[in-house]
Amino acid sequence: MPNPATDRPRPPVTWFARPADRWIHALPVGNGRLGAMVFGGVHRETVALNEDSVWQRGPEDRTNPDARRHVDEVRRLLAAGQVQEAQELAEVSLFGMPNRQQSFLPLGTLELTFLGRAGRPWAEYRRELDLETGVASVRYRDGAETLHREVFASAHDDVVVVRIASDAPAGVALAARLTRAWDAATERLAGHRQALVGRCGTRGSAFVAVLDVHADGGTVETVGDHVIVRGASAATLIVAAATDFRHARPLERACSDAERARARGFAALRDDHVREHAEVFNRARFELHHPDAAAHDALPTDERLQRVKDGGTDLGLEALHVHFGRYLLLGSSRPGSAAANLQGVWNDSMMPAWNSKYTININLQMNYWPAEVWNLADCHEPLFDLIDRVRVSGRTVAERHYGCRGFVAHHNVDLWGDAAPLDNVWCGLWPTGAAWLSLHLWEHYAFGGDLAFLRERAHPVLKEAARFVLDFLVEDADGVLQFGPSHSPENSFLDADGKRAALCMSPAMDVQIVAALFRRCLAAADALGVHGPFEDEVAAALGRLPPLRIGRHGQLQEWAEDVEEWEPEHRHLSHLFAVFPDDGITEATSPELFAAARTALERRIAAGSGQSGWSRAWAMGLAARFRDGEGAYAHFLHLLRAHTEANLFDMHYYRGHPPFVYQMDGNSGATAAVAELLLQSHEGYLDLLPALPTAWAAGRVAGLRARGGFEVGVCWADGRLVEADVVAQRDGPCTVRAAVALDVLDADAIERTPAGSTFTALAGRTYRVVPRANAEAKVAVTA
Repeated sequence: MPNPATDRPRPPVTWFARPADRWIHALPVGNGRLGAMVFGGVHRETVALNEDSVWQRGPEDRTNPDARRHVDEVRRLLAAGQVQEAQELAEVSLFGMPNRQQSFLPLGTLELTFLGRAGRPWAEYRRELDLETGVASVRYRDGAETLHREVFASAHDDVVVVRIASDAPAGVALAARLTRAWDAATERLAGHRQALVGRCGTRGSAFVAVLDVHADGGTVETVGDHVIVRGASAATLIVAAATDFRHARPLERACSDAERARARGFAALRDDHVREHAEVFNRARFELHHPDAAAHDALPTDERLQRVKDGGTDLGLEALHVHFGRYLLLGSSRPGSAAANLQGVWNDSMMPAWNSKYTININLQMNYWPAEVWNLADCHEPLFDLIDRVRVSGRTVAERHYGCRGFVAHHNVDLWGDAAPLDNVWCGLWPTGAAWLSLHLWEHYAFGGDLAFLRERAHPVLKEAARFVLDFLVEDADGVLQFGPSHSPENSFLDADGKRAALCMSPAMDVQIVAALFRRCLAAADALGVHGPFEDEVAAALGRLPPLRIGRHGQLQEWAEDVEEWEPEHRHLSHLFAVFPDDGITEATSPELFAAARTALERRIAAGSGQSGWSRAWAMGLAARFRDGEGAYAHFLHLLRAHTEANLFDMHYYRGHPPFVYQMDGNSGATAAVAELLLQSHEGYLDLLPALPTAWAAGRVAGLRARGGFEVGVCWADGRLVEADVVAQRDGPCTVRAAVALDVLDADAIERTPAGSTFTALAGRTYRVVPRANAEAKVAVTA
């Protein structure tokens, strides 16, 4: 079996034979808080910089004092079938004031001009991103001279480091400066340092970036807003940054970080960065075996992708895409950083699409789908920190807008956790965001089993989100508890008059999320051994939620009524939440709903859904839960062919049409969906290779995590399981199943049932799982 700590498969590398011609083709590096995009220019280098708390404007109270007194009237109109009137009233009375949120903005740009090289020919160019080390590099020849450049964002030292070297004794000559399009000015500091100091508008983040330049040999001088190096064999440039979001004196902090990093020297900075990054990245490994691997690896990544776009397949590129998704999460979300936003931590625009903030009706959650299963659980922590900030604003909004206890959030939040509704009735009046976000804390517990985390962090959030829901639910004439006003995220239907409508009561997704939240509250109480009036209220409400319904086409209904869809090809798959990412609908527990959900997915895709990478990634995960490996693989290929840029960034139409914009969610979602093809644990057992595509005939994965506290590695050949390793992280029963009967070679006793092979696992022990015929053969050989 592969050991993720010691086995050395081919390193996951993207590489290109030419510089990036625009930002979307550059190479991303990040340490969670700091991000950089490396263009790899020959005569001029551009390194676009981000810091996670550089946001336009600051926190503000957007609650609407008139919202609360109009909510019941909106509900009354909906109950009376007057949807258009309800929407008009909601539009003018229920949204935040002002009706906008903040934007995540660029920090600035590090510009390097290589002196004396303009117009000179170059050869043997290679621009590379090593996902395992987190180092972007550029190498090329200029005549007889070889020049080499490395860029990385160190989590260990919290700085961006650029190293330029030449094999000629005095071959490095450059001019470096920090610049930003607006709202910043350059200040010269002592010791050939430069500071970029600014503020995002009049009320946004105050930020500082400090550039420190050190040369090996030669001279360093400051000229205007440039730091000039001449006659050196190498130069090290350190960029440190800080804002007033975390520091009262950001200039002092940035200078301190830069000074500390400079004192350590490049070798120590690089060694500690690579060690720390690789230690986290190598917790999991994934390979797809194929005879053309070496030939494919010899091609630049953009050429490989183009071959796939032209109709070919490349299993190595598919595995590389999975690793890239893990890499982006690791680079944009680390303990202490902000949560990964729509673009992770990489944005070059002063007017980014959707403000590059946090969209919480699918996108932010999808960013974090790989966190637990792909062994990046600590990368989940910034999301929990964001939820804590949302709770503060969300309590105020819950009380002032709805007269409810607990906390609420709608379809967007920003760095400060602003929870007031935003935009319009077609997308923004969706009060289920906090409930969904809260489920991520339960998932962290479900995978890791940390009772202290459940008690101290997860359970209080779950209870507070549930308190809002309990107060927000209203009883209808039949005694059913209805949730609303709300809508099915960003989708619309045709009302009785054939007009487009969105606002409604109890759309399927909301019912599913509320049920999931209530179930987790009760499960948490059981795990902690607590029970009281709150749990009684939750259990009673759970039993009075509206039932999910099957429509006239055999599909799981998206709305309470079997209405016509305004957009049958809609990109969101909200009504299938209970299949994936949740576990509320499974074939074992709800076979009719499970079949109806599959029909709903098939109808949506047939109508043209999946117009974005994240939508395809969601469909891929759903297909995996349906154990449809071929369908999932078709979605994966579509994502690569239609929604992937040359550098493997996932792309999304902006406002429904070109140009494409980068969003991290499609990368993360596809990476999470691949894990679902290889291992599922949401039904209480470890399901090995539940939806393996035929194209993936042979391969191996190691370091996957499963609910219940297990780490799993799987090896397969000819489309069949060869063996698996299960490492128990806590004592307790473990059930494994696959398409064949299984034996657990190291278990003291095995109970075999239709559900699988069950044994008692002991923390710290590794259990080898093999097909039963293999086990019998091994015993015979041993004897």
